[in-house]
Amino acid sequence: MAKAKNKKKRASSSHSSSKSKTNRSSRSGLTPKERQLGKRFLTSKIGRWVIAFFVVLLLLTFNALIAGRRVDLFFMLTGIELLIAIIAFWFFLLLGRSSKKV
Repeated sequence: MAKAKNKKKRASSSHSSSKSKTNRSSRSGLTPKERQLGKRFLTSKIGRWVIAFFVVLLLLTFNALIAGRRVDLFFMLTGIELLIAIIAFWFFLLLGRSSKKV
């Protein structure tokens, strides 16, 4: 008898979790087309440039906050981040090139 109650609880909890997922998406007030517009913008060329601009702006602001009035520390942090970005860019280019050959 206890096993039957546990099965009922599991079934009802999984049913309610699927209901809550649909309720959460409907609460946002966005239609599927509106959600898709944001995704399309972020994957477009202009969206990527906007994201890159804000990431660079955020990094420079973060460097300025860390460095304070020490300009040499600001330039050193910016240089290290630039080197890391160059290495990551090369790595992603190599990954893309190797995946096209296979």
